[in-house]
Formats: sequence, structure tokens, C-alpha cells
Amino acid sequence: MKQAAVALTLGMIALIAVAGTAQSRNASFLFAWNQPQAVSYLTSRTTSWLKWGGSARGAGTACISCHTGLPLSLSLAALSAKNSLNKAGEAEALLITDVKARVRGWRTITSASAAQGDSPQCYYGDKRPSSLGTESVMNALVLADYDQSHGRIAPGNYTRTALNYMWQQQQPDGSWLWLEFGLSPWEHDGTYYGASLAAMAAGMAGPTYLHAPNVQHHIAILRRYLQEGFEKARLHDATVCLLASTWLPKLLTRTEQLQVVKRLEGVQNTDGGWSLHSLGTVGTQPSQWSNPGTYPPNSNSDGYATGLVVLALERLRAPGTSLVVSRGVYWLINHEVNGSWPADYINGPRDPHTMEGHFMRDAATAFAVLALQQY
Repeated sequence: MKQAAVALTLGMIALIAVAGTAQSRNASFLFAWNQPQAVSYLTSRTTSWLKWGGSARGAGTACISCHTGLPLSLSLAALSAKNSLNKAGEAEALLITDVKARVRGWRTITSASAAQGDSPQCYYGDKRPSSLGTESVMNALVLADYDQSHGRIAPGNYTRTALNYMWQQQQPDGSWLWLEFGLSPWEHDGTYYGASLAAMAAGMAGPTYLHAPNVQHHIAILRRYLQEGFEKARLHDATVCLLASTWLPKLLTRTEQLQVVKRLEGVQNTDGGWSLHSLGTVGTQPSQWSNPGTYPPNSNSDGYATGLVVLALERLRAPGTSLVVSRGVYWLINHEVNGSWPADYINGPRDPHTMEGHFMRDAATAFAVLALQQY
């Protein structure tokens, strides 16, 4: 009890000390962020994404996407479930309706004859197998997250169906074929990242589901795949796996979890945040990712990397991480820009006012919100 009290006291002292560096703000500001503006950004982006021709996938449905649809769905679920925010709930309903339509039409999507016409479709040509693998995981994660965030103790019918389709796409080594567009951090060598998302979806489905006989084999080979690839995983992907391990028991050992924590502590910026560029490392090697652009210009840290790391560390609650987390939270609170958060463009400069220029801002804002909601 004494150790816990000392840790809590030190954590609060650290928060106040950090707050004291900004003379125009006091400690109470640490717990204030402009949630309505963030909701406005997320909801407007949901509408824009679902209406954008580039995301259309037939029959009025849209690509779920790693950079926009998925993070928007996760963040809106957290907002609507915990705060009963009507705008967040309405936008969330649009995304959930879209994903359910994709699950309902899955047999058409997987049919070889579904390449044209007014029917749900996936990417075709050489992208078809990886498109099916990627979407099956993200559909299951969106629906499993929706169920657990809204208090369901067992997956609903659509979620169970999506999970079944996800397992059907699992490869013999335990992974999923993943879309490759040469775009980091999600669509370039993203197999380990994708398997981590699958682990998160399965863990969110709950212990009763995990112990079902028809699921056991899939879970076993998924764990083996992630454990065997752990040492060679990029820090970004290892962080996603760390987050998944807070949902799926025995995914990582305690030693492996703390190994990721130590690596993350080592690349925390002096401003308290993290940059996506720094999460491109593998082991002790330099980052594989460049940093050709940021929004706003000259940002040191970004909302996606900081939100992802803070969320994972908050859920893990490893001893000795309170100061690291507190600094990350303070960075998030102080870097909201008109309802969105700074973004790292590691694939090249982007005009932040274009549709494509919003993609990293979408992920940055969504994960910043997820971390603050968790906190």
C-alpha cells in the first residue's frame, strides 16, 4: 500500500511539475481537452469518408481502411459508450451499419463473380487475396470493439459471423494476408500488425468465446505466430501487439511486454510525446521510416504515435510507467489543434486540406481520443 501511495504521489507531482512549465496553465488544465471539437472532427470525417468515391466498395458500402474507417470507429465507440454523445453515436452507427452490410454480403464479396455490378466488392487483381484477409480482420475488430465498449459480455450475431469469416481467412502459420500498397505504417510489410489486430478482436470477444472448442486452434497458432515474430517486429507493430496482449491473455510473456515498454521509454521525445518516425525501429537498428512532413509543420511528436503508446501503457499499467504516461497525456492535452492532433507523414509530404492529407490526421485524432478516454 505504501509503495502504491508513493507511486501515485510521485505521479501527481510529476503532472503538476510538467504543468508548471506552461505558466499560462494550471494543474486543473491537465484534465481539460476540447472534446466537442474532437467529436466534430471525427464525425465530419466519418461522413466525408463514407461519401468519398475513393472509398466506395459497391452496394453503397465503403472500405473500412486502416487509416480512417478503423480508427474512427474505435474512437467513436469509446466516446458514444462512455459519454452518451449523440453526434458520436450517430456517426458510429453509420460506420457500424456499413461494416454489418459488408459482413452480410461477405459471400458475395468472396465470390469470384463479384468483380463488377452493384454488389459489395473488395480490391481485385493481385490485391484480392490480401484484401479479403485484411477486411476480415478489421470487420471483426470493429464489431467486437463495438460490443465490448457498449457493455456486451458476449459477441453479438454479426460479430460472431465476422469472427468466423476472420478465422476462415487465417493462414496456416497463424497470420493473415495483408494489403500491400507500400505505405507505412499499416500497408507495408503489415502482416504482423494485422495479426495483432486479429488478436485484439479475439480478446475483445471475451473469455467465453475464447474457450469455445472451434476457436482454440485458431488462437493457438495466432499466439505462436506473434510470439515467434516478436523479436523482429517493428516497434510500432510490437506496440500494437502489446495493446492486443491487454485483451488476449498469454499473447506475450511479462518479459516481452516489459521489453516493449523499455523500448518505448527510450524513444519518448523531450516534449513528452512520441513520433511515428521513432516507431519504425527494429531492435537496435535505426528507424526504417523517414519523416518528410508533419502537420502542423515542424511538429516533434504526433497524435497517432503518442495516442497509441499512451493507450497501450495505460491498459498495461506496468509498474514504474506513471511518469512516462503522465508526460504523454499532458502532451496530448496541450496539442489539440481545432479538434484534431498533429500528424506525421512518413510516406511523403501531404496537403493537410486534401482527402489524402487527412488520413494521418484521422488516425492521430482517433488514437489521441482513445488514449484520453482511457485515461
